[in-house]
Amino acid sequence: MFSGYLAPMPLQPHHWLLVFALFLTGVAHLALLPPFEGYDETMHYSSIQQIATTGKIPFYGEAKISQTVVAYRDIGPMPYSTNRPFENNGGMIYEAFFRNPELVSGYKQNLAVLPQSFTPGAELNWQAQHPPLYYILMAAVIKPLATLPLTAQFFWLRLVSWIIALTGLVIGLRAAAKTIPQEPGNKLMLLGLLYPFCVPGFFSEFARLGNDSLCALLFGTLWVLLVSRQDRPYSMQRLFAIGTVLGAGLLTKAFFLPITAAIGIWLLLLRKDPLKSRIKASIISMGVAGLIGGIWHLHNIISHGSLSGGSDFIELDNHGGFWAGLATHFSFLEVIRGMAIIPASWLWASPWSLARWPDIFYLVLAVAGFMPLAAYTFQLRRKPLSDIAWLPVWPALLFLAGLGYHVFVNMALTGKGSTGGWYLHIMAPAIAYVFAVGLGNILRGPKPWKALFLGGTVFTAAYHLSTLWAQTAMFGGCATKAADKTYAFDDGAFCLTDIAAVYHNASIIIAPGLAATCLVIALLSLALVWIAQGRLAQR
Repeated sequence: MFSGYLAPMPLQPHHWLLVFALFLTGVAHLALLPPFEGYDETMHYSSIQQIATTGKIPFYGEAKISQTVVAYRDIGPMPYSTNRPFENNGGMIYEAFFRNPELVSGYKQNLAVLPQSFTPGAELNWQAQHPPLYYILMAAVIKPLATLPLTAQFFWLRLVSWIIALTGLVIGLRAAAKTIPQEPGNKLMLLGLLYPFCVPGFFSEFARLGNDSLCALLFGTLWVLLVSRQDRPYSMQRLFAIGTVLGAGLLTKAFFLPITAAIGIWLLLLRKDPLKSRIKASIISMGVAGLIGGIWHLHNIISHGSLSGGSDFIELDNHGGFWAGLATHFSFLEVIRGMAIIPASWLWASPWSLARWPDIFYLVLAVAGFMPLAAYTFQLRRKPLSDIAWLPVWPALLFLAGLGYHVFVNMALTGKGSTGGWYLHIMAPAIAYVFAVGLGNILRGPKPWKALFLGGTVFTAAYHLSTLWAQTAMFGGCATKAADKTYAFDDGAFCLTDIAAVYHNASIIIAPGLAATCLVIALLSLALVWIAQGRLAQR
């Protein structure tokens, strides 16, 4: 079914070098994450372990958190909570852990006696709201890892997730560069691969355990099917393939609900085909998607009265409903704050402890992240809605609408309007294409615009690296999370006077040596790409 669309797509040597740099940067990120510091990893790990041990799919309202997670809370540090006071999610903070010599000295021995198979605890696994496809696949990965220490398990599980997501980016971007370039294909590929470095929230989103990685691979595959062979009408084979991928997405995460709707709209807008053909194409692809992935969401409607099955929506229904909650908790300032969090956390979102540098820095981060997107959007005014240049816009608009609605859902439930913008990286293959075309326009434009983008990129790189250090200092017990959620350093010098102590402590729960090695090699690879491009430009 996929023959001819997902055929091997050769890259130039400097492209491979850039992919290598991306891969190593992601490895550095996952190597610097203690167990369960990735978003919702306590629940993701429990779901994977439950399927691997019992062969049973976890369902919301029934599935429980694993006793392995519960036991770890007694022997190791856990992420900071998101609400004041910033205590741990059921355990101790990193600073408290390193103040306990007995726990520190016995950490590795205690890891060895953690439960190796799934036993349900008392706490509800609220991430069992998600469809099971990712967890089923990762259950096959965790089985041969079950006898390894938990830290080693997390490294390999995260590595597999990271490779899955990166593969989605590369294949999707390569298809666009090959078939719909507004730049020379090689240049577009190069510029698109710079996207994660300019928007480093990509790394924090995917260098962890979570089903978003599979979403990125499926979206990349979908992107290949949508943009390939634009000189031909959408064949029956291609429509079935599109529906199959969308169906797999619906079995992975509810985010594919707006994506599926967006593709249905796009197929109706293919004005070069007769209306009857467009309607037929939309019905076939949506029908196949529904047959494959619809059963999970039908289960959600029957069991919870919710199409997505999201825990927030279910809980809200149990507390009076959306409108009643919104009438009680609505705040215009919270709406503004919640909507601002979406682009900010797309640019960068720290791990689950959610400590960060001062918020004002996000304004500078936005330069490198949003300038290419704005440049791409500016050119759309000259293109009809049926032009393929609009294809990335439809899923982005519906996805953003869903995130915006979730801001109001959270507000109705808790009074706090917020949702994570990092989920937008699921559409990284399309966003990277938009980024590449927009960046090409900037590089051909006036020098002040180029200088502004370069300055923003330099700042983003500095922010990225300094954040990795701050996180390492926090995980090593030197830095803490202050009342305003920023990093607080005990020595007043960003813990740079205690590098040896930070390294020693951090090495107990993470792998700073591996991370540093990967980052150095990644930077050298980027330098070689820069040199290679300079020489090519001189020819």
